Amino acid sequence: MISPWSLVDGPAGRLDRFRTLRPGDRLATPLLVLLGVTLSVVHLQHVRSHEEITPIVFIGGVVPLVISLAVVVVAVGLQASARIPPRRVWWWTYGGAATMGAVASLVVFDQGVVIGSVRETQYVLATVAAGGALGGTLVGIYDAQRVRRLHRIETIHRVTEELLTVHTREDVCGRVVETVAEEFDMPHAGIWLHDADRDALVPASLTEASLDLFGEDPVYSAGPDPSISWEVFESGTPRVVDDVDEYPRIYDPTETPVRSEVLLPLGDHGVFSVAARQRRAFDDVDVTIARILASTTTAALDRAAREETIQRHREELERRSAQLEEFAGTVSHDLRNPLNVATGYLELARETGDDEYFDRIEDALSRMDRLIGDVLTLAREGEGIDETKPVDLGAVARDAWGFVETSDAELVVDANRTVEADPNRLQQALENLYHNAVEHAGPDVTVRVETIADGFAVADDGPGIPAGDREAVFEAGHSSDPDGTGYGLAIVETIAEAHGWDVRCGAGADGGARFEFHTE
Repeated sequence: MISPWSLVDGPAGRLDRFRTLRPGDRLATPLLVLLGVTLSVVHLQHVRSHEEITPIVFIGGVVPLVISLAVVVVAVGLQASARIPPRRVWWWTYGGAATMGAVASLVVFDQGVVIGSVRETQYVLATVAAGGALGGTLVGIYDAQRVRRLHRIETIHRVTEELLTVHTREDVCGRVVETVAEEFDMPHAGIWLHDADRDALVPASLTEASLDLFGEDPVYSAGPDPSISWEVFESGTPRVVDDVDEYPRIYDPTETPVRSEVLLPLGDHGVFSVAARQRRAFDDVDVTIARILASTTTAALDRAAREETIQRHREELERRSAQLEEFAGTVSHDLRNPLNVATGYLELARETGDDEYFDRIEDALSRMDRLIGDVLTLAREGEGIDETKPVDLGAVARDAWGFVETSDAELVVDANRTVEADPNRLQQALENLYHNAVEHAGPDVTVRVETIADGFAVADDGPGIPAGDREAVFEAGHSSDPDGTGYGLAIVETIAEAHGWDVRCGAGADGGARFEFHTE
């Protein structure tokens, strides 16, 4: 039913509700007011035509006047409330007034009933019409509420079926918010999902009206004075705020345009919120529907999260399968060369007995061993990394240098910063870069590790890499050294991608190779 809050809200709230009305509903409200005002004027004239208020005048004039004014008040309330479509009430109100007026006219004129004078007859007809109008209004409100409940139940059922076909959490949130705004006439709705990395609730989907209302996407997080959204998420307890003035600790009425709000937890996923710019904007039906929708949304998010996990695993398996196929082809090709070399020198050793051939065989077997080791590194570890933490880049750079046969090479570290990384995989990447520098630039190469604006770089003073080959150096099996495996830099790129970094090959200040890692 219409409540008094509808008549006392601020202009922003009333304008907000008026915009949600359909064109037919916007026209219905003035027509209802016109009917009520017309009947009120007639009955006011009736009362004023008598010098004193007798019981008959009171019943025949004052009561119908009050009834007519009630129609006006209800019409204004309908304008303020988005819960009941005025057009449906308009049909019942005019239908009731017309029906009762027609019946009274038949009784008066067809049956020859005499009521004193023509004016008195008009007053009687107006009284009957006022009663019919009020009765029609009440029936119309009841019927509109009934239709509204049925429509929302049907919509919930339809949305539940539609959510079964949605496969991502973002799409689930978008579909639910769209339904709330378009089907339930709740323009200020949104879903916030929990971001584990930030430990905050970030907007997943907001209606356009909400974006206009807030001016920006609000983010809620834990703290000494957490928001009500965070409290609902953390406690798992729904909150219905009928009037923000009752919650001065949580809301600042001078800063927020929201005057009432329904907040519902979505399990471990986040929070579903419906807000309004008027007080007590949500009745029991609204809250019940919101609870059902939140429960449905939680189930859909659970399913979408499972499907996303399955999809990631499927893509990972497909990637691994493709990687293994690539490895199989590459390894069969790359191993064949040193194997043929070893076989050839073995035959020569048997024929001649020269120990020099055994040294050649040992070199070929060593290359095969390095090749197999690099391939196993890619195959076993792939793009996975362990838990990351802040790592001292300079310390890791020096540790990695100790695990590489550097001969007369020199390391210069100018990296006074920390990076968020898996220290073991970072060290492995640096070891491969050091080995690559020594292998291609010679045993007396100087390697420099330094920071850049958004990451770090590793450079040497060797001959460098031609510009046309810089993109190909990260391909598995690519090497300009006949004795190289071609997998060292592929491992470096894999480790960088696992961290979410971008690694690029370029030229250093000394003309050598330079590898930049953009970590931010």
